[in-house]
Amino acid sequence: GMQWLGMPHNQVCDALQLFAEEVMPKVTEGI
Repeated sequence: GMQWLGMPHNQVCDALQLFAEEVMPKVTEGI
């Protein structure tokens, strides 16, 4: 998370959205 401090806000939002869409479904399937 700390490395995002130097990134544009919209790029951070894109990364968070990608994480939510790509990673969270895999995590919930693994539970």
